[in-house]
Amino acid sequence: MNLRRVLITLPAIGLLVAAVGCSDVIQKSANPLSPTIAVELATHPTVEVIIVGGRLFKHSVVASGAAAAEAAAQVTADLFLMGVTGVRPDTGLTTGDVDEAAMKRALSRRAAQTWVMASEEKIGAASPFRVLRLDEVAGIVTRLDPSDGHVVETFTVSPNTREIDAGEGGLWMLDVQAGTVTLIDETRNQSGGPIAVGPEPSQLSVGLGAVWVASLDGTLHRVNPLTSRDEQDFDLGAPLSAIAVDPTTRTIWLTVESQG
Repeated sequence: MNLRRVLITLPAIGLLVAAVGCSDVIQKSANPLSPTIAVELATHPTVEVIIVGGRLFKHSVVASGAAAAEAAAQVTADLFLMGVTGVRPDTGLTTGDVDEAAMKRALSRRAAQTWVMASEEKIGAASPFRVLRLDEVAGIVTRLDPSDGHVVETFTVSPNTREIDAGEGGLWMLDVQAGTVTLIDETRNQSGGPIAVGPEPSQLSVGLGAVWVASLDGTLHRVNPLTSRDEQDFDLGAPLSAIAVDPTTRTIWLTVESQG
C-alpha cells in the first residue's frame, strides 16, 4: 500500500513518519500531548500536517463534536491509526467519551484501513463507549510473554496478513493480497512502510541477514532489512509454497510444488 494520507489519533510519531510515501496527515490526537505531535510532524520535510478542529475535549485534549465530524467527512485516507482505552472481544474497541467515540468512528469510515496498537493495560479492559467491533479493523497481531503467556502488546494489521516471522530488527508480516512485507519494530511501536515483493507471495522466513519470501510464481525474493528493498530475486521455475531458514547450517529450505 502506497500511503498518501494517514489519519492519526495516537502518539505514534515514529510509526507515522516511517510510512513510505506518506505526504498528508490529518492529525487528531487522543493523547494530551497532541499539540506536541503536530509540532513534531511539522518539522518533517515531506509531511503536510492538517489539524481537524472542533470542540476541545479537555480531558484528552482532542477535537470532537459536530464541527470536527464535518471536517473529517471531507477527508479520504489510506490508513487510520487509532488510539483506544479498551480492547476486549465482547465489548470491542472502546473509549471513555461518547463524542470521542463518535469522532473515531467517523475517521475510520473515511479510511481504507484502520489500525490500532494497544499496550498491555488496555488489553481486556472496557471503557463506557464502543468505537468499533474488533472485526471492523484490519486485523490483530498479539505479542505474548513466553514465560507466562500474558499479552504484552497488540497490533492491528492488514486482514490479508497470512505469515509472520521475527528477527532482523522486528516482526515481519506478509500481506498475500498486496504482495508486500512490512516491518513492525515492537520495541519502539514503529511500523515501516510496505515493501513490494511481487505477485503471489506464499510464505516468508527471516534469517541470514535478510527476509526471504517464497512465491507461487516460482520466485524467491531476498529483502534487505537495512535498505527495506527487494534486492535480489531467484527464479526457481516452479511454485514455492513454503520456506524455512536454518541459521546454524546457513541453509534455506523450500517446498517446490510439482507441476506434473
